[in-house]
Amino acid sequence: MEIIWIWAGILLVVVTLVDTFFTVLNYNEPGLITNRVVVQEWRFIRFVTSRLNGHVRRFVYRQMTGVMLTSVILVWLAGLILGFSFIYMGALQSGALTHDQGAPPGYWGALYYSMGQFSTVGSTHFSPETTWVNMLSVIETLLSIVLLSMVITFLSNVYSSIQALRTLCASFPAPGSKVGSPVDTLAPYFPSQDTWSLEIHLVAVRGNFNTYFDSLAQDHSSLVFQSGKDQFSMPFGVYMTAGTLEVLRFGLPEQHVARSLAELERLHYSFAGCQEELYGLLRWDLPEAATPMEEAEFWREWKSASAGECGGDFSVVRFHRLRQVTADLAQISPDYGEEDLYRTYCRWLEAITQYDDFISRSSRYLGYRPATSGGRFPLIDPIDKYGWLITK
Repeated sequence: MEIIWIWAGILLVVVTLVDTFFTVLNYNEPGLITNRVVVQEWRFIRFVTSRLNGHVRRFVYRQMTGVMLTSVILVWLAGLILGFSFIYMGALQSGALTHDQGAPPGYWGALYYSMGQFSTVGSTHFSPETTWVNMLSVIETLLSIVLLSMVITFLSNVYSSIQALRTLCASFPAPGSKVGSPVDTLAPYFPSQDTWSLEIHLVAVRGNFNTYFDSLAQDHSSLVFQSGKDQFSMPFGVYMTAGTLEVLRFGLPEQHVARSLAELERLHYSFAGCQEELYGLLRWDLPEAATPMEEAEFWREWKSASAGECGGDFSVVRFHRLRQVTADLAQISPDYGEEDLYRTYCRWLEAITQYDDFISRSSRYLGYRPATSGGRFPLIDPIDKYGWLITK
């Protein structure tokens, strides 16, 4: 029986150490235990709070980071202490570890001895009778110090990820606390065609976007962070970045100088790469692009949308609204660049499928239900695209 105790303890200690290594030190590698624990905690909290009112739900969500950090640390502590206690239980049964009459009986004595060695203060009433038990006691004490450094590194990783998210969201300032239109954040750079300042803005957005998703790859647990603020959340950062790409890549005509910015394509590639990485982590399937309509049909729908007729194809109505709002932003004629319109529509339809899926899935996963305002340059209402439960 003592062999079973010893091997069970060795297995538990090894699994805990490997989980700690993967979670804290290994880039883009989920832990064996802790990531699953965090995911299940988040799913439970999201289920329990799904029918609560907004204020209570946000209060509970704000506690998620503390709950997640505490549970991960407790898993590691329990794994090491219980693992060594199993080994000591086997040692007690084999006579390699003895105790006097003042020690707790049975397994509780082994657990007491393990906790004493882990805390580095030691424990009374126990006497190791073999070298390997003495060495094991020293190893447990050393591992407690190593675990402390791992916990500090883990906390640093998590809060670095939160800081990176805050920096990303701060790239899109807006008055008030509601989520506005992505077009509004581009207004300072138009219609003066200040491409230098615009490119600097895109460089900052790309850097902040990459930094945040790189930090998620380093520590997957920080994905479930909740601030309780509409303008400080991962779906908000994704929404505003996607909106920036949509406006500059597809809202402007091909001849416009802002369409030729090199940083714009780099931001597009970074967005696509981060989306693919997160989808792989959460085991989501990338959506298939919608099939564009024939050119003749597109022009019929386009003329219908231009005339303000109702009941037209939603994608064309949405694309028409995008071009109209962007024309107002850049102060150019809505008819400017119509020769490339259908080609741009086909490319936009392919990209917007990815953008919408990223925003809607991340919003549902994190229970993101923001209050919105149309802003100066409103696009199609987000409730039509992402299923946001909006409080006006």
